Amino acid sequence: MFLIRLAKDGDCLALLSLVNRAYRPGENLAGWTHESEWIDGDRISLEALTALVNREEVIVATHAGEPGKLLGCIHVSIVNEVVSLGMLAVEPSSQTLGVGKWLMAKAEQMAGAKGCKLARIEVVDKRTSLRGYYQRQGYCETGQNFNYPVNLGVGSPKKPNTVYLVEMSKTLAEQAL
Repeated sequence: MFLIRLAKDGDCLALLSLVNRAYRPGENLAGWTHESEWIDGDRISLEALTALVNREEVIVATHAGEPGKLLGCIHVSIVNEVVSLGMLAVEPSSQTLGVGKWLMAKAEQMAGAKGCKLARIEVVDKRTSLRGYYQRQGYCETGQNFNYPVNLGVGSPKKPNTVYLVEMSKTLAEQAL
């Protein structure tokens, strides 16, 4: 069904397009969840994405029958026993196929195999359907909220000081790793 691998330099342009379409698709191109209503600008730049790929922190999903076709990606950063997962993006036309759920599960399994005990994510507060999705995957809100990081080049809220990030976490030790 799906294949998983580390992203390569040659994937960067396709990944850039995929991530920005998934997060901020523009009018009439939206998948089931996106941020276009609240945030303007690209989700990530080519320079920032290339840096993540070069650090081997981006995992991609491809279709088993078409291994060159990228279906989704996730950023995985491990520090000590905590894995931070982010930039989960699925090709909008493939968002109901289970690619995102599968990528999250694979990233959590890989992190658990490397000794991680906790997974954490940050979700835009306005994306209530997405927060619900992560809750169904076992994530809980930690009570920590952060200002939207406009200084990181990930777009800007359409109305200043109205968008926040909600931290969610999941204990990986509870999973069969």
